Amino acid sequence: MTLLKTVNLRKQFGETRACDGVNFVVNQGEFLSLVGSNGAGKTTLVNLISAHLQPDSGQILFEDRDITFATVTDRIKAGIVRSFQIVNLFDGLSFSTMSRCRSSRVTARPCRWRPWPTTTMMCVARQSKCWASSA
Repeated sequence: MTLLKTVNLRKQFGETRACDGVNFVVNQGEFLSLVGSNGAGKTTLVNLISAHLQPDSGQILFEDRDITFATVTDRIKAGIVRSFQIVNLFDGLSFSTMSRCRSSRVTARPCRWRPWPTTTMMCVARQSKCWASSA
């Protein structure tokens, strides 16, 4: 079953094409990594999927439902959650403690992932699946 799919997703900033016709599929049960050089559009793609940016064109499907223009809140309710590349959230807590808090509080259930400090994490909470984008 296809869990998440992007179809011809595009995002441009001025003359810079950050995502140019991205077709991306995550099937249920898969664990994927999104890898690329600096400026390749990895973070832009994660921001498009998580609704922190709106695409210029294309489509985002989650469990075969079009969520292209769904809000961040609607995507969280559907089970799409992301964390940010902030490595020192609370100086008084260990990284391990912050990771556990972030996973359980944001997704409301455990999510299997390895929290590298400079990694953008995208969790599909209902399915307890995650994928990583190295920054």
